[in-house]
Amino acid sequence: MNLRITPLFSVIITVFTVGLSWGIIISVTSVILESRHIPTPIIGITATALFVGMALSAPLVGKSIERYGVGRTLFAGMGGAGCVMIALALWTLLSMINN
Repeated sequence: MNLRITPLFSVIITVFTVGLSWGIIISVTSVILESRHIPTPIIGITATALFVGMALSAPLVGKSIERYGVGRTLFAGMGGAGCVMIALALWTLLSMINN
């Protein structure tokens, strides 16, 4: 069996992982904000911020792939997303502790 990782396989795994993470993070964040009686429009804006950031950064991704290649761009993107997820988790944890 050939265990060589192809670029298509890397893209599929990345899209699956990011999609799963977004689904979990947006759902959990919305539940936490709702439990704190945050107005519904603010919760919606919070959930939308992720996709606005994605739309704003999309033009940069093409140039990054041309310059650095698919692998490095995916690695940097996943690393950045991981850092943002950790920061969000810490922010949520700290806000729970302070209240």
